[in-house]
Amino acid sequence: MTEGLSSFADSEVSAGSVGDWINLLANNEQARQRLARYRLVGAHLADEDNIRVDASGVADRVRTALQDEPAILAPKRRPGLMHVPRLALGTALAAGVAVLAQHLQAV
Repeated sequence: MTEGLSSFADSEVSAGSVGDWINLLANNEQARQRLARYRLVGAHLADEDNIRVDASGVADRVRTALQDEPAILAPKRRPGLMHVPRLALGTALAAGVAVLAQHLQAV
């Protein structure tokens, strides 16, 4: 059905089978929705200006999907040199420069 429906959307089916496709679309909601998606993709590819996208319910579906996802907890960081506050690093650097300056004056 998928390939045939795509061909129908692109007007590539035989004239004799058009009626069959119309009957299918009249009685099959899933086929109608799929055809609508094919037409939307075709319109985007053809760069048509009158494209309308129905995005109603997208936020609700994303919210529901995220609620079903498991929570991922980051591991606790171990304290190390890179987690020392900047003030302490700056003080240590200033002290090192002062010691080096005194040493160079003594020489």
